[in-house]
Amino acid sequence: MNDSLSDLALFGKLKAQAKKNDRALADKALIKKLEEQGAGKKLIDHTDSIGTKGDAIEGDAWTESEKGVTFHDVVFTKEGVLPYDNGKHYKSAEELKKALDSLRGKPITAYVHPPEKVVTSMGQQVGHIVFDSVKWDKKGKRSYGDVFIKKNEKNKQLIKDTKAKRLEDVSTGFRCKEVHVPGEFNGQHYDIRQENFFFDHLALIMQGRAGTADGVGLNAF
Repeated sequence: MNDSLSDLALFGKLKAQAKKNDRALADKALIKKLEEQGAGKKLIDHTDSIGTKGDAIEGDAWTESEKGVTFHDVVFTKEGVLPYDNGKHYKSAEELKKALDSLRGKPITAYVHPPEKVVTSMGQQVGHIVFDSVKWDKKGKRSYGDVFIKKNEKNKQLIKDTKAKRLEDVSTGFRCKEVHVPGEFNGQHYDIRQENFFFDHLALIMQGRAGTADGVGLNAF
């Protein structure tokens, strides 16, 4: 190998190592940010499979470009009572609306939630919630927005499964404070109120806890 080719090979290795180091630093920064946001607030990590099935993801439910696929008007979560391991929890519209901004730009994961319940690595992400698309539906008391999935070799099957309705549900990963005060919402008893939400990510999953009639999911409008 001549000197010029040797220098080129070395440059390529250094460049690859720099990218690897940049990713490692970005991952550490993300983990540190999440830890700081939860520190001192007595927040509890949750993964909340309340996402509902979209009976049809078709027509103008998505748009596609060379960079990726954007699914429109995905409902992330809404007011209601849901079962958890330690009882039934109530999410109020007031608390969900207060946390609306924490959904903006958040990462998307696919098929499962991260094992830590929060995203700790850029490698876990397949896309993101479109920052400026996040809105509040006053009538339905729910948050919604657009979900962007990046086109690459890793996401080929994910995009196929979502379009083919094999992957229809959504599930939020979030932190919140549990207030152990029982009550009722629309005739449903609950044991705990969830407050001070901070949303960490949105997972596209095979099956959530509810259906389209509940008003959450990829095609809930």
